[in-house]
Amino acid sequence: NKHFLQKKYNDAIHCYNQALKQNGEKAIYYVNRALCYIKLKQWDKVYQDARHCLDLDPNYIKAHAYLGQYYIEQQRYDEAITYFKQALELCKTQNKNFGDEIQRLLRYAQKRRFSIMEHKRIENEISLQTYLRSLIQTDKERRMQLRIEKYLEDKDPTQSSTNTLSILKQFLSKITNRHNQQITTNLASVVSVSPKVATTTTHNNEMNVAIDQQLEQALQDIEQSADQSINEMNTLFNEVDVRRKRREIPEYLTCKLCYDLMRDPVITPFGITYCRSCIEENLYKVSHLDPIANKPLVVDQLVNNLVLKEIVEKFIKENEWAKIRPQKFAIQYSTRLVLQAFLPKEPVLDMLHFVLVLIAIASSFSDGVNTNQCTPLSTQKNTSTILAQIRQEMQKEDIGLYVVFADDEHGSEYTQAYDKRRDWLTGFRGSAGTAVVSLRTAALWTDSRYFTQAEEQLDCANWLLMRDRDPGVPTIIDWIVSELNQTALRPGTTAVFTSTSWWTSANSALKIIGKELRSVEDLVSRIWPSSERPKELQGQIFTHDIEYAGETVAQKLNRTTAEMKRLGATTAVISALDETAWLFNLRGTDIPFNPFFKSYAIIHADYQVNQPELFVNLAQLNVSQYPPGVRVFNNSIFWSRLNQISTNASINRIMLNTKISQAILNLIPENKLLLPLSNSPVQRIKARKNAKERKGMQDCQLRDAVARMKHLGWLEKQLDEGKSINETQSSDQLLVYQQQQDRFQFPSFRAITASGDRAAIVHYSAAPETAQLITKNKVYLLDAGSQYLDCTTDITRTHHFGVPKDLEKRAYTRVLQGVIDIAEAVFPTGTYGRSLDHLGRMSLYRDGMTFGHGVGHGIGHFLSVHEGPQRIASPYNALEETLADGVFLSDEPGFYKPGDFGIRIENDMEVVLANKSSYENRQYLRFNTITLLPYERSLIDASLLTNAQLNTINQYHAKVRDILEPLLQGDEAALHALHTRTASIDSIPTIPNLSYI
Repeated sequence: NKHFLQKKYNDAIHCYNQALKQNGEKAIYYVNRALCYIKLKQWDKVYQDARHCLDLDPNYIKAHAYLGQYYIEQQRYDEAITYFKQALELCKTQNKNFGDEIQRLLRYAQKRRFSIMEHKRIENEISLQTYLRSLIQTDKERRMQLRIEKYLEDKDPTQSSTNTLSILKQFLSKITNRHNQQITTNLASVVSVSPKVATTTTHNNEMNVAIDQQLEQALQDIEQSADQSINEMNTLFNEVDVRRKRREIPEYLTCKLCYDLMRDPVITPFGITYCRSCIEENLYKVSHLDPIANKPLVVDQLVNNLVLKEIVEKFIKENEWAKIRPQKFAIQYSTRLVLQAFLPKEPVLDMLHFVLVLIAIASSFSDGVNTNQCTPLSTQKNTSTILAQIRQEMQKEDIGLYVVFADDEHGSEYTQAYDKRRDWLTGFRGSAGTAVVSLRTAALWTDSRYFTQAEEQLDCANWLLMRDRDPGVPTIIDWIVSELNQTALRPGTTAVFTSTSWWTSANSALKIIGKELRSVEDLVSRIWPSSERPKELQGQIFTHDIEYAGETVAQKLNRTTAEMKRLGATTAVISALDETAWLFNLRGTDIPFNPFFKSYAIIHADYQVNQPELFVNLAQLNVSQYPPGVRVFNNSIFWSRLNQISTNASINRIMLNTKISQAILNLIPENKLLLPLSNSPVQRIKARKNAKERKGMQDCQLRDAVARMKHLGWLEKQLDEGKSINETQSSDQLLVYQQQQDRFQFPSFRAITASGDRAAIVHYSAAPETAQLITKNKVYLLDAGSQYLDCTTDITRTHHFGVPKDLEKRAYTRVLQGVIDIAEAVFPTGTYGRSLDHLGRMSLYRDGMTFGHGVGHGIGHFLSVHEGPQRIASPYNALEETLADGVFLSDEPGFYKPGDFGIRIENDMEVVLANKSSYENRQYLRFNTITLLPYERSLIDASLLTNAQLNTINQYHAKVRDILEPLLQGDEAALHALHTRTASIDSIPTIPNLSYI
């Protein structure tokens, strides 16, 4: 190091060589030697040392940066940018600051790449312009030839084609000789070269002169048309060239964090200017330091840079293109629109159209070079034929756009294969996502949990992937409004699959452009061949016994109608499947992972006089299982019965929830609706479990824990014995242990079994053909749940069977701290879950970490694993209700590092009564964790824990060990897994990290 500081780089290299001979496992020796080679510009050796360093430590920031510099020298700027971005990401994760150097190098690589691509683009433009000129010229000559042939044929059908070519040649020669000036010479001299034509001219000279002038004028018109096309083409190319030359943002107007134009510049006390949003996010997520000055900084110290803001505004005013932030999706989208808008419908050569298309595409790509290129994969379904067919159906219905939701007619989260219309249409199989098809393009919206899955499954050649809530990505409704501005046709959707809340929001936006949604038949079912479509599930419906349900149907109806009366409703229409199942103590098998059956219900407040009505497939329900005091009808008459009730004068206040389909709402007169639409009374009541349900939710956690520990012991033993186990083999074996448990019915969702980098995909779905091996040097995340007759579970644990990396341990411990902080919360009645969301993130924030999903969701009782109306998630939701005694929720913070690893820990917990305030006589609530499964001890970094947190973990592990140990007797592998994970963790004295204070 001393030699390096004295710029004696060869001497420094000699010292590092000696050090590496003694210890070749030290990453820092390689990276320091690489820096010496950078100074000596020995780039091949820089590459070798940086690669060696990353082999030893994949998260070494300087090694990534040095590889970036190597690739700059090789003029391989894409690779350079990748490594610089990785280095910056690691800086954030590891809370390290290298000033502006890495950012400067990244900006340089981006500029060089842009310059090279611009140079190539200009060369391509010149080639394109030359090629188009030749096409126009060829087309002109072809049209002239056809015109002369017609002239000669009219004069004498026996004329040969030689005369045509001769006339054309001489005419074009005249044009060339006179420099494209207007031709005034009589065409008789041209025609006279042909003996037959000359003879004709002699016989009737005056008539031939008139005809020759007409031909001459026609040829001149063709020539002028071609000249006009060339002039228009040149003008368009010039306009693109002018716009391109003006599209560089001066570096002094560029933010040093996002590399974009600083639209809202603020200056720090250290004289450095950033975008306000960028620096605030950096202070919030990374550290309370100026990222370049590396000095303490808080938001209150930021001052608006008014001088620079004025310069930026002037720059934007003078450069119209700068008003729009280039987005990847926008370029892909605009290119496709241009193609579909300008290509002629008839198979003819329209030169101007062709030019417009190519120039528009070139212009789009000059705005943003980093576009998403479509790379068709074998996992993507080709939907070209399907889209052509559905567009034909759209034209029959006279609509210009069609929306397809993932839901069935009941708004179910999970749908049976028969109802997966959106999946069949797009090829994307994620549970969340909406497809929109217009006559010229198609797009799919999904959230961050499914971005990777959508990239693998969505037919990118025909569909745009809209990453919902990403910066610059429009909402579905905004995009629909924009798309419909291009057509006079109305948008359409199938009302029975569309919620009233979405329908209302969409129509409010469409009203601005004078349009509204139109309900049409199910267009997907029209074109989905019955030979391809799965059969509709119609399994037997069974009674959910009182020993598990805890209440009779009459008791549930009494509570439900009391809630209806409180709200002023005379009748309620129920369409959610979990609500009909719970209310009538029935369960079914129509919906995967859920004990539901297709059904509707109509409940009257005076239910003892006007009996409740249940609509099901009668073939699925035995008469002996009809709920007492309930009239049971076939599903097919629900709509006619609803219409009768809507026109019944004695029924004046009908209650619907916001998730009910628009088809139902369409049948209810507005003056009879109980407004505003709110949560169903059944949903509100069933969320607060009765005593029997609460006991079942607690008891079955023991059974689920036994299955999980047996599985964990088995998996650990397989790996210790050197056997290969992949993700799906692991989840298959878990199911074996679950099925051994009393009252188990089936999983509550498809297990998320994810090894290594797959764990970073929140809702990863493993498939046998692509399943990854579970190994000792990677994390393994297992998120699984069960449906028992007396409960529903949802539990996640992240494991490691070897020596985890420091970052994995740190992330796991931060996540675990979030789990504890949520579990130990005490809060007054009337508290919304969104008010607690931050507790699950506070420890993660200390390391600049967070996660994209909510902290927790409601859980049903042998119903849906996701249940409302309570949850723990920060976004405001008008339908969310306050936490209450008897509600069960998940507690599941996480952290996901794309391409590397993911961490999630999830416990189930119930809301219980805590103390009552002696100051204001107000009741307080707390959580009771009911999951009994140890944490992964090898992933816990005790140095990050407070003594209180350490005690909490040790006490929890002691409780888990005492309860599970007797239940695992005879299974040595499971007991070993239990004992090693529940051993007491000793505290480690720590020195506070001042960067967090």
